[in-house]
Amino acid sequence: AHDAEASARAAALIAALWRAQEPLAFDSLLMELLQTLARHARHGPAPADERASPRFAAVTEYMRAHLERKLSTEELAAVAWLSPFHFLRSFKSACDATPQQALMVLRLAEAKRRLAGGEAPAAVAAAVGLTDQAHLTRQFARRYGVTPSRYQQQVGAAQARTRPAG
Repeated sequence: AHDAEASARAAALIAALWRAQEPLAFDSLLMELLQTLARHARHGPAPADERASPRFAAVTEYMRAHLERKLSTEELAAVAWLSPFHFLRSFKSACDATPQQALMVLRLAEAKRRLAGGEAPAAVAAAVGLTDQAHLTRQFARRYGVTPSRYQQQVGAAQARTRPAG
């Protein structure tokens, strides 16, 4: 049976694969595409590994410690002691996100912390491994619904209201 939604999703993932600039993003998109296509295969899904979550705590900590770098699937798989393909499949199953999605969440959380501390958006972007300030602005606004500079204004205003009068 033809599934228009799955077809559109697969087409969007293929287009995103062509635009992917980081190896981890490419591998994560490829894994999503394979999972989209696998739903239409004639075999059942692989069972989830109940021991996966503790295994991926080390991967998450490794990502957090290396936010400023481009990370590869092979590098993260080695931290988890898995093959790259098994790592991608297991990580997605255990964490309900691709490694690239998890890395972006960690990068944006750190960016939010640094912005609240008053760091310049361009410096924050570089410190958390984003391409430039524009990349930070797009991703930050998509995740939090506000631009980094607007967030800093809001945090600054909130801090000013909570400071005791001098």
